[in-house]
Amino acid sequence: MESKESEVVIQGIVKDTGIGIPKEIESTIFQSFTQADETVTRKYGGTGLGLSIVKSLLHQMNGDIRIQSPAYPILNIGSAFIFTMKFNLPIKQSIKASINGSGNEKLLFKNPVKILIVDDNPVNLLVAKKMVLKFGGTVTTAESGMASIELVKTNEYDIILMDIQMPVLDGHQTTREIRKLNFTKPIIALTANAYNEDVQNSIESGMNDHLQKPYTKESLFLVITKHLE
Repeated sequence: MESKESEVVIQGIVKDTGIGIPKEIESTIFQSFTQADETVTRKYGGTGLGLSIVKSLLHQMNGDIRIQSPAYPILNIGSAFIFTMKFNLPIKQSIKASINGSGNEKLLFKNPVKILIVDDNPVNLLVAKKMVLKFGGTVTTAESGMASIELVKTNEYDIILMDIQMPVLDGHQTTREIRKLNFTKPIIALTANAYNEDVQNSIESGMNDHLQKPYTKESLFLVITKHLE
């Protein structure tokens, strides 16, 4: 595993003890339904869609895969599939000294804050609610996108914390509908997905920021106060 400040590269290897893959076939082995050796199709079968799908998934994760055959040169058998995956690391954000001081001060909002938390998972809702209450905020919760839309129609909120993966209406769809109601206050995505593509999707749907789960009380406090300011 190779790690940088903003990303981490993971490498793995999978070996088998089969008949191996001829050099002249290696360039086509990741194509759909490719057979490494047509003379042994009945005995060994083809690669089907497996390797093609693997390569496609790795490319989506900024990774790649290559072949080393034979995997065991002395015995002249087997194939080794060496793959890499690249992940962006969440940006490490620290609370300013004026916020946490020596670490003994409580994280408290300077002014009254009304927050709507939207999540279909009761545990996630409870965790976020307890954190916001400790910050001194007033909390309303909604367990679906539709419920949150109805709440926004009849209530005022300073900020919305929005889960992404929800049934019927996901966080992106819900945000678009809420923006149609002329809600201009900040909407923050709370999600386990934090690839660049995920962040971009959140912003394009009308959200203001993107906080990765699991988050700490410090990171939640920071993202809320940043947008309240």
